[in-house]
Amino acid sequence: MVRNIGLCCVGLATVCSPIAVQLHDESVDSAIIKSALDFGRQDNPVPYKLPMTLNSSGDAGAVYTPFVRIAMFSKSARLQGRRLTAADLPNEVTRPIIYIAVHWYCLNFDCSLPETTVPIGVRLTPRDPCYCAPSVVHPGSILPLWVTRNVGVLEAFGAKPGKLAVAVAAFPVGSIKAGYWVSSCAGTSPTDCDDSRGGPITSTDLAGWR
Repeated sequence: MVRNIGLCCVGLATVCSPIAVQLHDESVDSAIIKSALDFGRQDNPVPYKLPMTLNSSGDAGAVYTPFVRIAMFSKSARLQGRRLTAADLPNEVTRPIIYIAVHWYCLNFDCSLPETTVPIGVRLTPRDPCYCAPSVVHPGSILPLWVTRNVGVLEAFGAKPGKLAVAVAAFPVGSIKAGYWVSSCAGTSPTDCDDSRGGPITSTDLAGWR
């Protein structure tokens, strides 16, 4: 089955981002795969930055689109003296899913990272970064396909997790929208967060992602 998915901005008008992809059997379009493989063979792909603020300052996370994952996988092979083709790519690399690595930046002079045993939840929340609490879902929130504290999952396609990376969440490409925040909550209480972080997704961000 082939269908188009567009990422649309929230506002008075509906504007779709260039990150729109075509799905075929739960994989991104072959043209995108070819372009990403070529990019990784000759360039230095890096993830997109998730900022801390609406004016794009700070570092709240790293965004790995399917294009970025494929390109990084291709680059990793190039550094090992190999040339990948589309047939060499594992399904997880080509699926229409966006990985977001959450970075636990300093807040109110507190630069400590959550202990590795502390659960971290991640959601997309509209308009503001209020995760609220595990038992209190912000109206309009979008839940991820999965979340893991094992940031080493990024190494599977050649990425190197940042020192501030504390969790990775996976969202379908079509769920990523401008006007939403990537909101994170650390703690074990169902009614409150021990600590939280957030980073906005803006129309400017989406316009530059592929």
